[in-house]
Amino acid sequence: MDLNKKEKFIKEALTQENHDLDTHALWNDIQPRVESREKDRKWILFFFLGALSMGLVWMLFSWYGQETDIALNAHNASTDPSRSYAAQAQDVNNGAPETYAALNSNADQSTADATSFSETTELSDVDIVEINHKDASKARYATSELVEAKIENEGSLGSTDITASYSNDINPNSQSPSSNTVKNGVSISPGQLQILTLSRIDPLDPIGIQSVGLLEIDPHHAEVIIPHRNYDWLPFIQWHAGVIKTNSISEIIASDAILNGNVFGKESGVYGYSSTFNLGWERNDGWYYGLGIDYTQSSIRYQNTESVIELGSSLGVNAIYVDRNGQTTTISGELMENTLTNYNINWYRQHRHINFEVFMGKRLIDFGHFSLSADAGLLYGIVQQHNGYYFEDSFNGFMKFENGEDNIYADSGNMKLRSTLALNYNLNHFSFGIQALYRHDLNGITKSNNFYKTRNTDFGIRLGLTYFPKW
Repeated sequence: MDLNKKEKFIKEALTQENHDLDTHALWNDIQPRVESREKDRKWILFFFLGALSMGLVWMLFSWYGQETDIALNAHNASTDPSRSYAAQAQDVNNGAPETYAALNSNADQSTADATSFSETTELSDVDIVEINHKDASKARYATSELVEAKIENEGSLGSTDITASYSNDINPNSQSPSSNTVKNGVSISPGQLQILTLSRIDPLDPIGIQSVGLLEIDPHHAEVIIPHRNYDWLPFIQWHAGVIKTNSISEIIASDAILNGNVFGKESGVYGYSSTFNLGWERNDGWYYGLGIDYTQSSIRYQNTESVIELGSSLGVNAIYVDRNGQTTTISGELMENTLTNYNINWYRQHRHINFEVFMGKRLIDFGHFSLSADAGLLYGIVQQHNGYYFEDSFNGFMKFENGEDNIYADSGNMKLRSTLALNYNLNHFSFGIQALYRHDLNGITKSNNFYKTRNTDFGIRLGLTYFPKW
């Protein structure tokens, strides 16, 4: 299409014009009217984390349900010839060695073995006796119970003779065998018994016999009491997740830098996300150690809404004179000019880290079901992704970039130091807690050859779940 004379004149006039264009101000005016083509992939991350959390919860409850089924099977099992529970130790003569009756179970018969001790001591009020029993038909399962023996009488200790007796008051169909006095043990035919009675208990104690008591066990209604932290090393699986707020600290390290360091004061932290998955081991003195994987997403906002007036000069027309004859004279020279720039920048930089961590801590206080613990750890950045902005070495220096474009931030190797303080609620196999988190960059997130260094410090609150497979 050919241009007319007026259009050609306008085109030539515009071609000769030369003006400085504030691209940042232009973009800030255009951006609200432009539809973003960036794909929001955050739903993929939330779907992945949600699926991981659901899988973890399903796995934990599956383990817990399996152990519950085993315990119920053992609880509901009827007494048969392959199961026995207790035997009676009876004193005859004062001053004779004390006797401990340990009952062993097999598929054919139950025997009570007698172990002699030469020391005697006075009797205490309550004694704890550990009874180990195993169902021969379920060799894959064995458990340990702690039962309190309530004292009914006191007296001097007798001899090594052991007799076994049954209670017919509970089950009239059972028969009471005659007392068999032996030196090494007594053979018992349990039958279909509901209750066996121990009228004397001599526990294994290096000091001596502590008490004589009456122990009654109902094999159908005996409560399994799990010992609390009766272990040397206890493995655990741990998961934490929560919110963090990041504070960014930047400093210029190059002596000849042009960038004004005041631009760092326009940065402020916003909320991010942090989660960890750990494996660890806890000692019986409260110390615990572990390692795991940490995922952190932190964000920083840069906001600049100031107005800047810049003084400058340029060559131009100082004056134009027209004489009486209509002739025009133009005088050129240097012109002083003021440039007013209104900034309206509100931008974010985001950092995603996958870190490997090692840690150690201590369970400080136990009170009821609650406990207070503290730990410290070291993190190493395996994978780091960045997008948003950085500063180049110029007067203003603000530069935007997207993930994958050249930038000043390191791709890995970031070292972090973290510490936590947690309040936990403890159950048999689970512990629920709320955790206060502090984390600080040691070597910064920028590359080593950059003219300024940036470190991030995180403060946060996380919720946690700890599972103990063996208690």
